This record gives sequence, structure tokens and C-alpha cells, in this order.
Amino acid sequence: MLKDYSAITPKSLRRFLTPRLTDEELRDTFARLRQGVPPPVVWLFGKVQSGKTSIIRALTGAERAQIGSGFAPCTRWASRYDFPDPEFPVVTFLDTRGVGEAGYDPHEDLIAFREEAHMLLVVVKARDMALEGLLRALTAISRAKPRWPIIVAQTTLHEGYPPEMSEHPVPYPFMQPPFPN
Repeated sequence: MLKDYSAITPKSLRRFLTPRLTDEELRDTFARLRQGVPPPVVWLFGKVQSGKTSIIRALTGAERAQIGSGFAPCTRWASRYDFPDPEFPVVTFLDTRGVGEAGYDPHEDLIAFREEAHMLLVVVKARDMALEGLLRALTAISRAKPRWPIIVAQTTLHEGYPPEMSEHPVPYPFMQPPFPN
């Protein structure tokens, strides 16, 4: 423990509070950390055309994350997106086909990915009221992994705006008290 504080100069304190690593030192540090702990895998889970891949592209900037037109399923098989890059990921996003897609039985994916993922990011269209199939699948996952964190992301909120509103309201009403009912 330091007993003589006279050795602390503003310059040394600033260096201590704002450490600088070279890119190589940073890569080496991350590599050592990853040897003991793999990056968390966030499984984006939701119905077909709910916006799972759009969220992945927005978060990672991954050009290979093919986004559909909103009318037909686009994700044909599970894909992993390492962020910020494949060599040194801090987090991995898992994108799977949509629950309710014609001819797709999510049972095998449920078995495979509930062992690989660490949490769920459930993507739901804000105005989608037909969630029975999604809830059944989520119930099965929750029973198998009761300690998994689950985050729900609502998409397409703008579809619920009145016709005269073409953009999100500014300021966003749900970020400022008092919160609307």
C-alpha cells in the first residue's frame, strides 16, 4: 500500500486513470481473457419477420446479415455474428429462423442452441397479438434454462402510430416522466 503520496504527480495520476494500451497489448489481453471465458452468446429469438436480423445488423454493422423485405422469411439457417470482429469477439449474436415459418420446426434448434447460448433477446413486433407459438417455445426454453436472462425487444412500433404521424415523436414520450398510461 502506498504510504508516501508525494510521489503522485498530476501526470502519473492521469496516466493511471487513463491507461493506454497498444492495439497489440489489447489483443493479447483479450486473448488471455478469452482462454478462460468464451464471449457470451446472445440468441435472437422470435417469430418470422419480427426483425431479428435487422437488430443484428444495426448492432454489429454486419453486411452479410441479409434483411428481408418484410413479406417473406430471409434467414434460412442459423448464423453467428461475432462483435466487434471474428478474431476477438466480445459478444456473439446467434440469428435463427423465425418461429412460425412455414415448414420449419424449431424443435431441433431449441435443443441445439439452448446449450450454446447464454441469454435470449426475444424480438416481437409491437402490434403482434398472435404469440401463442412463440410463447410455447419460450416456455420450453425457460424450463430448460430457468436462470437465463431474457430481454424483449419490440420492433415496428411506428406501425401503431396514427396515419398523420410519419416519424417517431420527439421527444420520445416513454423516456420522460411522467410516463404516459
